[in-house]
Amino acid sequence: MVITIDTHEKLGQGELRGDVWLQTLVRETPGALILIFGRDKLRWVEIDNRWEDVLDQHLLGELSDEDADRFLAQVPIPEEDIRARLVGAAEGLPHYLDLAVTLYEDRPDVRAPAP
Repeated sequence: MVITIDTHEKLGQGELRGDVWLQTLVRETPGALILIFGRDKLRWVEIDNRWEDVLDQHLLGELSDEDADRFLAQVPIPEEDIRARLVGAAEGLPHYLDLAVTLYEDRPDVRAPAP
């Protein structure tokens, strides 16, 4: 069984004990692979150091400017100056890049967009 939790930091609104239910889920489902995605590392070890032997945390790097530009070119966003502006504004975060694409596609002036 694989369980995926996304945007973990929103679950407890930043409170260290705000995700006790998730800790319980992890304890009560031995053998399951639980993938927890979030902006920050889990801080469960601060509550109980036994979590140190359970958690295997990996920080993911930012999306490279080259990969972000390649993605935008495939959307397609043909204007290089607009792509460069979107890549810079996204600061390596895929969600913001995706949001920028949505805004680009919904712009009122589809003939001559400007950065």
